[in-house]
Amino acid sequence: MTMIRLIIDKERLGPDGGTLTLKSDEQHYLLQVHRLQVGDRLNLRDGFGGSYPAQVLPSHKLEYGERESLTQLEGTRIHLAFAPPKGRRVDLILEKGTELGAAAMHPVYTERTVRKLTPIKARWERVIQAAARQCDAAYLPELWQPLRFEQLLEMPFDGLRLITTPNASARIVDLLPSQPPQRVLVLSGPEGGFTSDELAAARQAGMLEWGLGAQVLRAETAPVVALTILRHNLSDLG
Repeated sequence: MTMIRLIIDKERLGPDGGTLTLKSDEQHYLLQVHRLQVGDRLNLRDGFGGSYPAQVLPSHKLEYGERESLTQLEGTRIHLAFAPPKGRRVDLILEKGTELGAAAMHPVYTERTVRKLTPIKARWERVIQAAARQCDAAYLPELWQPLRFEQLLEMPFDGLRLITTPNASARIVDLLPSQPPQRVLVLSGPEGGFTSDELAAARQAGMLEWGLGAQVLRAETAPVVALTILRHNLSDLG
């Protein structure tokens, strides 16, 4: 039988083990979806490389053991910045960004962002946790509060910074250094793309323009494609 894994906020877990009370959604996932019973064993993850053996107790509680360290993060840390599309299409970006190993995700409000989303941090975090559980990720990406476009440009970032635009002729192989950088930030635009003023500001800030190909991609598709291409090419460099 496959070991069931559950991601728990690190603040709820002590390094030396203990007990915790399951929240309602956690109860549903373990007791209804997977039908675990008292005495059944599972594994807890804290999203920061920690793993904890656990066992189901009565009264919707878990007993868990000492923290065990999983593999350390290796390779380039990719920060995925994106203009949130309308509706719940942002969920796709969060889900696939997690599955593809983004280190951090930054929602960014541009001039053409369709609507100013009220951050639903709890729901967004549930999307990320579900994706991490699906792909057995040891680390959760850091979810930043939404930034304005100019705030992202001003944000200190020690690494390669890219902005995707359909008109850019540069390919990713032209932009990556010969050795894998420690960090890369890639910014993907809204429906309708970036304005000319935004592109000029990005160039002024030192961002490099990168074209994802001849096809014009949807706002929720482009970030996933960009992250996939980066992952593939960075693995070749490594």
